[in-house]
Amino acid sequence: MQKKDILQRLNDLGYVRAENSILSVPGKTFYKESYKAKMLNHTIIEHVRFVECDFDEASITGSIFRHCSFINCSLDQVDFEFCEFYSCIFESNIPFGSSFNESSFVETEFLDVNFRSCTFTGAFFQACLLNRVQIAVSTMENSRFRQCNFKNMDLRLLNMDYVELDHPSMENVVLPLDQIPFMFGSLQYLKYTKDSVKISK
Repeated sequence: MQKKDILQRLNDLGYVRAENSILSVPGKTFYKESYKAKMLNHTIIEHVRFVECDFDEASITGSIFRHCSFINCSLDQVDFEFCEFYSCIFESNIPFGSSFNESSFVETEFLDVNFRSCTFTGAFFQACLLNRVQIAVSTMENSRFRQCNFKNMDLRLLNMDYVELDHPSMENVVLPLDQIPFMFGSLQYLKYTKDSVKISK
């Protein structure tokens, strides 16, 4: 099979890179750009700010983001599965539902984000900040949070079964009473913490 045939076969299967698969433009801001329904799979994007951009229904599977910001972007029905985010920022008051299954977030901040019907199954979070995040009708099943900081959040309206909490810190957070037995590390955390955390049905 020739190289072009292999690439075409991968393209048919959905393994598609954008024409410019590595985008690194330090300090560059993309404002109100439309990536709606675009194929951006396996793209590497670095040092970029996306402001009020439209990513609805885009396929971004397996992409890597370093030092990127998503400010008030439309992110509904986006496929972010198997992506990696390093030192990124999500800040938006626009509700959205997307899939982040098996993705990794390292030193990433979620600020005033409104998740609706999102899936984070098997996701990994390391040293992340989640502040004033609203999340409902979503699942974080089998996700792992290591040394993450939760602030001003109500976590009762999502599935947190088999989530692992590894040395979290919490401030003004409500945890779901019925899921605590299924959240690894939660009982140990609650036994010794002096954080401002409540448990409720």
